[in-house]
Amino acid sequence: MPTSVEHVLVDTSAALALVQRENPFHRAAKARLLVCRRGLSGHAAVELLSVLTRLPPPHRLTPVAALRLEERNFPESRFLSATDTKRLLREFAEVALAGGAVYDGLVGAAARKHKLMLITCDRRAEPTYRLLDVNYELLSPVSR
Repeated sequence: MPTSVEHVLVDTSAALALVQRENPFHRAAKARLLVCRRGLSGHAAVELLSVLTRLPPPHRLTPVAALRLEERNFPESRFLSATDTKRLLREFAEVALAGGAVYDGLVGAAARKHKLMLITCDRRAEPTYRLLDVNYELLSPVSR
C-alpha cells in the first residue's frame, strides 16, 4: 500500500462494522476505512478473534477463518510491549479506570502509543478514550 495513505487503527466495534454487512455501522466503516492503511489496536485483535468465533451459527467462524479475516482486513495492527503494558496498569489505577473500561483502555493505549487515530463505533468507550488522551474518531451509523 502507498505510504501516503492515512494509517488508522480500529477497535473491535469498528472492525466488526467493517466485516459484517448487517452491522448498522457497515456503510460508514467501509467509507472511512477502505481508503486507509488499517490495523487492529492492541487488545482489539484478541477481542475480534473471540467475537468472530463465538457468534451464533451461521455467522460463527473457525479460529483459522477468523485469523485469516483479521490478517486480510487489518494487516497493519499495532500492539503494546510488555513494558508498556506494565506501565499502563499503574496509569489505569491512578486514573481509577475499572471494570470493562480497562479493556477499552488497552485498545486506546495501543493507538496512543503508536500515535495513530483510533476509529470506533462504541460511544460507551468514549469516556475512556478521552480520559487516556487517545486521538479517536467516532463513526455514526448511515441510513440504508
